[in-house]
Amino acid sequence: MISKLGENILNYAKQLNLSQKELASMIGVTDTTMSRYINGTREPKIEVLSNLATVLQTSVDELIGQQVSQDKTDEYPEIKRLIARNNKSLTMAKKREIINVLLEEDWLLVALLESYRYEKLKNIGADIIEDAKITAYPFDVFAVARNLDIKVVSYQSLSADQTEACFQVSEDGFNLVIHENGKTQCVIHYNAELCEGRVKFTIMHEIIHISMGHEFGTEDEESEADFLAAFILCPPCIVFEKEIEDYIDLASEFGVSYEMAHYRINAYHSWLKYGRSAHTDYDLRILSMYKKNYAVNENA
Repeated sequence: MISKLGENILNYAKQLNLSQKELASMIGVTDTTMSRYINGTREPKIEVLSNLATVLQTSVDELIGQQVSQDKTDEYPEIKRLIARNNKSLTMAKKREIINVLLEEDWLLVALLESYRYEKLKNIGADIIEDAKITAYPFDVFAVARNLDIKVVSYQSLSADQTEACFQVSEDGFNLVIHENGKTQCVIHYNAELCEGRVKFTIMHEIIHISMGHEFGTEDEESEADFLAAFILCPPCIVFEKEIEDYIDLASEFGVSYEMAHYRINAYHSWLKYGRSAHTDYDLRILSMYKKNYAVNENA
């Protein structure tokens, strides 16, 4: 049975004269995976959904069949501006303004809670950048794993039976926490046959799961790992420092796939509109790490 999302994917692809196989190739998934998205047996990750919308020349809301009224769309940026500011710097009048607006519509309360959640995630992202000693972009995800004492193993380095078992778990990668002789070792297994950008995202994604103590593979955990992996690979404040102009430059400068670059350049444009005027604490921490690399190079 075709899902609502699947029905929309097929309709938009038909308008662009794209076959299912061509569409799958354009967003970097297998034809089998695309069939699962269409049939509703597998939900695409946030990054994949964003890539699908970009390729199909539509929005994520339209693709999943979610209708958002124009009035709410127009009001939301103002809420984002208010939320993005440091609470300590808000005047009493601004605080009342937020409260009054929230009392008008329940959906705005949901928006506030979601924004608060993502602000917390960005602070966690800055923690990971500091702990992993990320000072340059693009960075080596394997070195990041080593800095965090995480072992990385490719499917292809294992026996045939073990490799097959890995593919049964995931086409991309997964992590295990091994307890042995009183010691704990975190291990990431990944498919080395994926393109370089996808390997990079997969390993970062699993590093997030481990760092945040995710255990159950819930939708929320996957969403958090997707968001944070993309954020750490391409922080908006670093995109600004590098004076990136478009997704092609971003893909080249940060070593990510074009699909990821599409997604992150949109996030960057949003940051320019709502967040650039006042760097947050996590922006400053990320920039501080980045500038350490300049200091080392100047002294070399």
